[in-house]
Amino acid sequence: MTQDTWSNIEPRIDSAIQSLYQKKQDSRKPMFLNGLLIGGGITLFCVFLGFFHILVPIIGWGIGCLIMYLVYENNRNKQYKDEVMPQIVNSICPGATYHPDGNISKKVIEAADLYEVHDYRNEDTIRGKIDKTDFVYGEVTLSHVESNGKNTRTVIDFQGFVFDADFNKDFKGITKLSTEKVHLSAHSLFSALCRCKLEDVNFEKTFSTYSTNDQEARYILSPALQQRILEMYDVFRSQLCDRDLSISFHHGRMTIMVPSSTNRFEVKYTVDEVKKDFIALCIMVDIVEMLNLNLRIWTKE
Repeated sequence: MTQDTWSNIEPRIDSAIQSLYQKKQDSRKPMFLNGLLIGGGITLFCVFLGFFHILVPIIGWGIGCLIMYLVYENNRNKQYKDEVMPQIVNSICPGATYHPDGNISKKVIEAADLYEVHDYRNEDTIRGKIDKTDFVYGEVTLSHVESNGKNTRTVIDFQGFVFDADFNKDFKGITKLSTEKVHLSAHSLFSALCRCKLEDVNFEKTFSTYSTNDQEARYILSPALQQRILEMYDVFRSQLCDRDLSISFHHGRMTIMVPSSTNRFEVKYTVDEVKKDFIALCIMVDIVEMLNLNLRIWTKE
C-alpha cells in the first residue's frame, strides 16, 4: 500500500475548499434576510397570541438566523464529506471506502464488551484492508436514558473513535486492557475477568489488564506488542490529544476504543484545518503497522 503525502493531495482538494469557503461567504446575506422573514413570522405569531415585547423581533431574528445557518452549514458539510473526505481516505488507504453515515455494526461494539451498549450512533466510518489485515474505523457514541420518575436525561457512556481489525494470532478467550480512568468507569464490565500481571513495568503502570485466561493473555500481549501499544498510546496523546483508551482482544480480533470530544471530520474552510483530518486518518490507518498486525503468527493466515 502506498500512501500519498499531504503535499501531493493538497492541490487536489484546494479548489473544493475554496468553493466551500465561497459558499459560506455567499450565504451570509440570504441567511440574514431569511432570518428576518422567520423573525417576522415569530413576531406575528406572538401578536396573534396577544403577546408582544420589544425583544420579540430581535429574538425571532436571532432564531431565524440560527436556523438558516444550520441549514446552510449542513449542506456545506455534506459537500465536504462527498468531495473532500473520499479523496483523503483514498490517498491514505487506496481501495478503502468512506461512509459518512456510519458502517460499523452495533454487534462489533457488543462483541468487544468494553462498554455497555444501549443507544448506539455511528458516523464517519472508513473500511479497508492493508495487506492481510482488514479494518474498520469510525466515530461512535454510546448513551443511555436515565429517569427519576419526573425527569429524564441522556447520559453519554462513550464518545470517541473505534478501530476494529483482524488480529494476527488465534485465541479463544477474551483479554481487555485499559488506562486507569477508563477502567474505573467500566469497572462492572471488567470485574468478571481475572487481573493479569505482566512483566513490563511501564505497561503495568499505564494499563490494567484482565483476561479469561492468564496464559492466553501473555500469549497475546507479547513483550514486543506491549511496547508497540505503549508507543501507539504516546502517539494518540501527543498528536491527537486523546488521553485514555481501552482495547479488547476477542474472537480473533482487536477492538480499540478511545474516548474523544473532538468531532473530527466535519466541514473545514482552510487547507490547514483539512490537514488535521488527514493526520488523524493517517494515525488510524498506521495502527496496523504500529502494532505489526500483518505479521501472521503460526496458524493465523
